[in-house]
Order: sequence, then C-alpha cells, then structure tokens
Amino acid sequence: MAFLCVNTSLNSCSINLVSENKNIICYEDKSNPPSDIISILVKESLESASLQVSDISGIITIIGPGNYTSIRVGIAFSLGLSKSQSIPIYGISALEAIAISQRGVCNESENALVLIKALQNKDFESSTLFTINNVGIVILSALLGFFIFKESFSVQNKIGIVLAILGIALVSLA
Repeated sequence: MAFLCVNTSLNSCSINLVSENKNIICYEDKSNPPSDIISILVKESLESASLQVSDISGIITIIGPGNYTSIRVGIAFSLGLSKSQSIPIYGISALEAIAISQRGVCNESENALVLIKALQNKDFESSTLFTINNVGIVILSALLGFFIFKESFSVQNKIGIVLAILGIALVSLA
C-alpha cells in the first residue's frame, strides 16, 4: 500500500512515496516551478521505487496554506491523476502535514499539535484560541501554586485571577 504525497505549497515541488509510515522515496525540486516539474518528479519517484501508477493506493495533496498558484498546480495534478486512475485522493493542510511529520518529535510538547489542529477548525478564530490558551496557562499555573505549593495571594492576585477567568469567558463567547 503506497501513497503518493504531493506538496507544492512553497512554490517548490516535493513528491513523496510513503508506505506503512515509512518514506520510500522523496524527490524535491526548488529551482523550477511546480507546473514544469511535477509530472517528471512523480515519474522519477515511481521508477526509483519500481512502482507503477496502478500500485498507488491513494494520493495525499497539500491544500494550503501557501503559494496560491503552486497549490492549485498540485491539486489539479493530483485530481487529474486520481480521476484518470480511479485512485482516492485526500487533501490536508500544510500545517497538518507538519504536525503529522512531527508526532514522534513533539511527544513532550503535544500542545503545539493541539493548537495546529484547533486552528483548522472553522469555528475557532486564531485570536480567540491563542488568548484562551495563554491566559488559561497563566491561570492554571497560579492555581497550582496556590493549591499545591500553598502560595498566598494578595488581593490584587485574586482580582487578577477573577478577571482572567472572566476574560476567557468573554472571549470564548464573543
């Protein structure tokens, strides 16, 4: 089961053949426009892996964010190949691709992966998400200090925590 991964988001062309979480082949060209090189890179990667187009189980293509025209080239090529060969196609964002590629690297910092996934949700606005995340971390830290380390809070600290909680409530309802 091999997947063809097409990334043209940065005005360059990157073609990967992956199978069972293993990267079989990776071809990249940063000097030519994706429209000029994408078919050549796909052909070379399939030949290097001794595969035919019929051996591809699915096509994964980047749908953004990135260079608009380059992304459209990648999507158009992927759709054309998908339709002509009856291969399923999957679109993912460049941020999701980064998150997937970093899963093993970011085990101790899963917050970054959660934020990237949350930013893909159309119901979240980035200004709301980052405000809630950052203020929530400060509140949690203050409350842990109070309950675990028995820190004492001044009146100003208590007012600050109440205002932070109120601020999160207002931002999330806005």
